Amino acid sequence: MLLNSPFHREERNPATWDEYLARGQFPIDTDLYTDEEGKFIIDKIYKYEGIIEALPDIAVKTGVQNRVLDVSENLDSVITFRHCLKS
Repeated sequence: MLLNSPFHREERNPATWDEYLARGQFPIDTDLYTDEEGKFIIDKIYKYEGIIEALPDIAVKTGVQNRVLDVSENLDSVITFRHCLKS
């Protein structure tokens, strides 16, 4: 938040998070979530901490295929590629 605040990189930057909050001057980004009339254009806000549990819901709403990414799917090709590099 501080990075986007009007105080970023100024000598009068707040020294602590509490000081930053006490000032009450935050970046305004409502245009990302509202239309021209100020009405919300989003229907749900997901917490980052729960993003894994939220992905199936997001996939259904966006039409994006939801599948678990498995690192081992490409493990054989990676090992083969590395073996070729060593030869």
